[in-house]
Amino acid sequence: MRILLFFLIGLFAFINFTFAHGDELSLSDTISDTSISVVTLAGILIILLVVLAVAKKEKSEVFSRIVFILIALITLGATFYLAASTIYLNIVSETKGPVHWHADFRIFDCGNEVLLEEPTGLSNRIGRADLHEHGDGRIHIEGVVTELQDVSLGEFFESFGGTLTAGEIAFPGRDGSDRWMVNG
Repeated sequence: MRILLFFLIGLFAFINFTFAHGDELSLSDTISDTSISVVTLAGILIILLVVLAVAKKEKSEVFSRIVFILIALITLGATFYLAASTIYLNIVSETKGPVHWHADFRIFDCGNEVLLEEPTGLSNRIGRADLHEHGDGRIHIEGVVTELQDVSLGEFFESFGGTLTAGEIAFPGRDGSDRWMVNG
């Protein structure tokens, strides 16, 4: 039993390091990472309890009830955390809940339209999950917006490696080259 306890403590410490980030996280990212840790830990604990129940040779009714109650409590605890954190994030967000916004855009260089890089992969997007473009000339803002500056036009360009300031615009172009335009 001591080995199991040390294993769980070590595993929980490892999970927190696994989801650590170098940059400062937004509230939404922090809650998302913590939720992943809670669900992972709950799943591991439930699996360990099931393995313990299967491996035990003599199963009394009291033992079976304790295992059942522990599995139920772990499941309810993880579910409660997920529900409460989702409600909390919606309450404190700028938008008071999830949004699905679109903004059409086009970029011209001396009268010639230039296009952003082509989206690739299963997600078919460039940018982040909450702020991206699908190659359709439309900015997509999806999810809970904790702070409006997180979905600004400048943030959109930064989300896929570009830059947008009062004096310059830079982004990866559809033709594979990096596009960079300076005012003046």
